[in-house]
Amino acid sequence: TSGTYYYYITISISGSGCAPVTSDVSEVIVLDDSTISSQPLVSQTLCQGTAPQDLEVTVTGGLGTVYAYQWYSNTINSNTGGSLIPGATNAIYTPPTATVGTLYYYVVITQPDPGCSVVSETSEVIINQAPNITTQPISETICFGEIFNIKIYYVCQPKYQMKGTFLIIVANMC
Repeated sequence: TSGTYYYYITISISGSGCAPVTSDVSEVIVLDDSTISSQPLVSQTLCQGTAPQDLEVTVTGGLGTVYAYQWYSNTINSNTGGSLIPGATNAIYTPPTATVGTLYYYVVITQPDPGCSVVSETSEVIINQAPNITTQPISETICFGEIFNIKIYYVCQPKYQMKGTFLIIVANMC
């Protein structure tokens, strides 16, 4: 329980002429841990190379208002055992989007004195492969009313198929 506590010790030794000895009083202040009042975004799914939404935390409590932040990434949905992200030492972190895959981010927030800490929940960031057209469509001249197909070859997300003058989204999978 948080609060201020006072301790001292009295030592008594049995024997002739031994008087009890009492220590000075020691004050111990027990603080509540800091708490995260605003957790990072739960999840976001992005296309490779696009701008992500920042991950941000707000912390309160503890002793004073000086907090140290360290962000971590993890390949599993866990806020322990992740890899330290060098230089990610602020309340706000912008996750990279250059690499396809799923990572989970979390932050450990500490106070330098007395060393209390709190860990955020994880934030899932899913990066899908950017679309890539491998063969461009060929131009064609036709008569009014004729039907024609345009073939476009692509890789991964999102998948499009064009026929005539309509753009149809076929699927969103890889």
